Amino acid sequence: MEDGKIDISEMIENSELFRVFMEESIEPIWCFEFDKPLPIDLPEDEQFELFCKYAYLKENNNAYAQVVGYERREDLLGMRLSEIIPPSIPENTETIKQVIRAGYNLRDFVTIEFYKEKKFIILNNVTGIIKDGQLLRIWGTSRDITAQKAAEELNGLSMHFSLVRRA
Repeated sequence: MEDGKIDISEMIENSELFRVFMEESIEPIWCFEFDKPLPIDLPEDEQFELFCKYAYLKENNNAYAQVVGYERREDLLGMRLSEIIPPSIPENTETIKQVIRAGYNLRDFVTIEFYKEKKFIILNNVTGIIKDGQLLRIWGTSRDITAQKAAEELNGLSMHFSLVRRA
């Protein structure tokens, strides 16, 4: 607590109640931190390079581990962003750049991502913790909506075919 202000990010990290919520949540939750704070006033491509170079998974729950193809949260802790979300895959690169363009704060945005070479459609929410123009960490949720989107597409196709048959 500096100058009478509460540091929410520190409170979250040290709160036992938050820890229990995170671990037991069915919502996939994650937090990437950086080896070095990331200056947010750099050009997009430089931010992207530093993001990929310095980001590692600081926190996550079992729900997130399962989304990205792992059994337990412990299997991921400390992994580099580039190991989980390989930037060599264009869709993954676009996801990271969307976050950068939005100033590290996005709500309910849908992306196509690849984990362990498998395609997913993900509903994301992202909040960056920025202090003095530097990104310190980024919290988010990443819900797998692949099956939901496939069902919507299938439903749309069956509606289309039933309309064609009637004509």
